[in-house]
Amino acid sequence: MDIKDGEFVENRRFFRVADEISMIFKQVDAEYIKNNFSDVSEHLEGGSLGAELELLNQECLLVLGRIERTSSDLAEYLKLTDQKINLIAQALIKESNTLAKKPLRHVNLSASGLECESSIAHNKGELLEIELLLPSSFAAIICYGHIVYCRDSTLEHKKSPFLIGMEFTHIREKDREIIIKHVVKRQMQQIRDNKEN
Repeated sequence: MDIKDGEFVENRRFFRVADEISMIFKQVDAEYIKNNFSDVSEHLEGGSLGAELELLNQECLLVLGRIERTSSDLAEYLKLTDQKINLIAQALIKESNTLAKKPLRHVNLSASGLECESSIAHNKGELLEIELLLPSSFAAIICYGHIVYCRDSTLEHKKSPFLIGMEFTHIREKDREIIIKHVVKRQMQQIRDNKEN
């Protein structure tokens, strides 16, 4: 993330989307990140279920495409079964994950970082542990990053005095893929919503 004349400059290789997600973050140090970051699946209790289901859903879509060519009835049945499993998983995650009970926050999200409001000022370079819950898949992600900027918020829906930019520095590649898919899904939904209005 770069800042030019106090403005955010888009120079990433990932798309961004304005969205609302559940998230919390806290300041940590480099030693904490070294001891806690893992490239394996164990993440937030309950939330990693959503992340793993989202990845499996993507794999299932490939197989489902082949099944549809030979049996449309079987493909339709499998789609309905998948929807039932996803509904049950979402209910379990909502019940067991404390992040699912947090109010949604306005963010500008990409696979490389995010921008959000903050009630307190943060210093550039400050290290953070970031927990995200993506509403499209109920995938919970825990990653680490640093503050790129902190400035006065001028957002219309302003709830906090500061706007901060975070860049992810430690994130599992599977989690980055989940964010990319979430961003694309949200962009498509926003495009559809704009066409309808």
